[in-house]
Amino acid sequence: MYMKSLKFTEPAPELILKGLKDTTCRVCDEKGISEGDNLSLCKLDGKEFARAQVIWVKQTNFKGLSKEYAEDCAPSGNLLRKFSGYYRMKIMPETKIKVIKFKVLR
Repeated sequence: MYMKSLKFTEPAPELILKGLKDTTCRVCDEKGISEGDNLSLCKLDGKEFARAQVIWVKQTNFKGLSKEYAEDCAPSGNLLRKFSGYYRMKIMPETKIKVIKFKVLR
């Protein structure tokens, strides 16, 4: 069975393993991640550090992103600037974003 994967930059893997992070935000979701999907959580080098199951998915835009989820997506700094850097594209308040809540499987 094909398992969808999500890559994370430091310090996210450590926070996820400690139970301090369970939400991520993605602009480009070419994998079509949805509720109930099993995920392979990987570091940028592709090495898996955990497996998880998607609890829920919410689609919105940056303008409609609540403070809580904005903090989960980019804990410090300008959210639009950070995501522009991650995705190497201009991110605007109207850009669509997918918020993914997951549960690490032990």
